[in-house]
Amino acid sequence: MPLWGSGYREFMSSETQYSILVIDDEPLNLSIVSSLLEESGYEVLSAREGERGLEIARHACPDLILLDVMMPGIDGFEVCVKLKKDPIAAEIPVIFLTALIDTESKIRGFELGGVDYLEKPINEKELEIRVSTHIRIARMGRQLAAHNDQLRESERLFRAIFNSANVGVALLEPDGRFDRVNDRWIDIFGYGEQDLHGKALWQLDYPEGDETARAVRQLAGGHIESFNQVKRFRRRDGVVFWGEEGLSVLADEDGRPRALISVVTDLTEYRKSEEEMRLAATVFETAGESILVTDAANHIVSVNRAFTRMTGYVKEEVLGKNPALLASEHHQADFFTDLWAHLEQGEHWQGEIWNRRKNGEIYPQQTTISIVRNNEGEVVNYVAVGIDIGKRKELEELLRKQAHFDPLTRLPNRVLFHDRLDVAVQRAVRRKSHLAVMYLDLDGFKPVNDTFGHDEGDRVLARLGGLLNQCVREEDTVARLGGDEFAILLTDLDDESRAIEVAERILEKCRMQVELNEVVLPITLSIGIAYHPRHGDDRDRLLKEADLAMYQAKKGGKNRWAVL
Repeated sequence: MPLWGSGYREFMSSETQYSILVIDDEPLNLSIVSSLLEESGYEVLSAREGERGLEIARHACPDLILLDVMMPGIDGFEVCVKLKKDPIAAEIPVIFLTALIDTESKIRGFELGGVDYLEKPINEKELEIRVSTHIRIARMGRQLAAHNDQLRESERLFRAIFNSANVGVALLEPDGRFDRVNDRWIDIFGYGEQDLHGKALWQLDYPEGDETARAVRQLAGGHIESFNQVKRFRRRDGVVFWGEEGLSVLADEDGRPRALISVVTDLTEYRKSEEEMRLAATVFETAGESILVTDAANHIVSVNRAFTRMTGYVKEEVLGKNPALLASEHHQADFFTDLWAHLEQGEHWQGEIWNRRKNGEIYPQQTTISIVRNNEGEVVNYVAVGIDIGKRKELEELLRKQAHFDPLTRLPNRVLFHDRLDVAVQRAVRRKSHLAVMYLDLDGFKPVNDTFGHDEGDRVLARLGGLLNQCVREEDTVARLGGDEFAILLTDLDDESRAIEVAERILEKCRMQVELNEVVLPITLSIGIAYHPRHGDDRDRLLKEADLAMYQAKKGGKNRWAVL
């Protein structure tokens, strides 16, 4: 019977079998160490001399190497030097096996890249502890490297989307200070990101940014959801230009602002075309913005080609009609009452209007309505200039989803799940109610990736996400925490039996198998359940208890649920 402890057996109960290469020229010692390791669940590779050990290390890439120091041919120190110079084997941790216990030898081994020493004759308990520890350290290092790779890929994808926008987009701190800007913003203003460090949004306004500063405070305070204005900006070179800016809030589930988004369109050319509109029919027809002109009685007298492209109506279909033919049911009646009241007090109105195309589709349009007067000051025309901002809103929604949702399963991600769990725990404490946290891990998922590839693995995860959502109520939360780990939050429970019912339903509904070329791999779930308040009154404690319970379910045979 092996002498390994219970903590080690729990570590080795995972699906991964770790491999260890033992290099030792003494047959008896090699046999004893190999037997102990194999008894404890490791895959053991062995070599009786250094050159052979190097070949196996390069070919098999074991998780750990136990290396005898005193060997004929090349000794253990020389083998370690060659390992660390090899691009394939350099990262494999090395534990020296030696009867040399002098400090100088140990220091040399550590300087060459060894991670530990085991003195001969080998003590079984010491072998257990040191091997288990360094296997864990190596595994955590690989997991950390994989996580960092994922973060870098997410950042790369975000940057690609961010910089592909054809409008200037700036992400701001809730107080209005710049966080980052896209390439188009840099083109518009001439500032690099490093130049904007510590600057506030309104510092780019001309002549001053009082209105923008006030809007930022209202957005951050939750008093308004968005703010739009046409105003003048100052470029880095001092040139003043007109731009259209929309401000909106990126908030968490509690409505707290996490960031502000500023979208700026340079309206320099638009302003020029507006001033020349009555004299330059060519500019009117070729303008990129939709332009609709009415008479003083609000009957349409002209539209341009962009209007037709945007709405689907040709000029002959709308002449003489009221612009209300574009109205959608998105706005309440007082919206247009306020619009006209504002227009009568000044010379133009600017804001967002949801219109309806000829085919019935509703779309958002950033609109500026201006008054044209004759020499006597009488109103002769109203001119509405519109920009379809559907893509801009899609970008804003995409940025929001990237921050809170898993792109593969469309489920809430770890960040959003943690936020919802925090809120649910606070509410449960106030109401003295119950909730449950379920931690789910797939059984047999690694062979799917290894046998059929990651594309098939992704399809399994996406399908599982949909099945899990079918097993809970609409007010509950199913999240993907990463890899093949999922979590479920069940709130407002009458008693603990509700979570068990859900777990049983999941085990029944989510059992599946993957089949390809006559190879069939079963997929099941192991579920750990933790209850509030029985297992804790905070998020970290509940997640830890549910995670431990999940490992208990795996140790109990998998395809089951467990509660500690």
